[in-house]
Amino acid sequence: MHQLYVILTLNCSLQEKATKWQENREIDGLTTNGVLIMHPRGSFCGGEAKCGMWREVSVGGGVFSMRESRSAQQKGVVVSVNTVPGNREY
Repeated sequence: MHQLYVILTLNCSLQEKATKWQENREIDGLTTNGVLIMHPRGSFCGGEAKCGMWREVSVGGGVFSMRESRSAQQKGVVVSVNTVPGNREY
């Protein structure tokens, strides 16, 4: 079982045009170029892996579906690890 750890600094400042929002008095957002992750399906080491779904990680650690374009001002849909079959693809 492999785990993914994404570490982002709390000193990150989002530029004026970055997609950002406020929830529960905390500000979160997506960096201009995005922090993208993809979990391959199948054995990665054996060369049998297929591409999984690309996801975008917010500065606060939220996982979202990809935006329509890199410059889109609307964040993607929240992806809950609990809703993904087998918690394998986030």
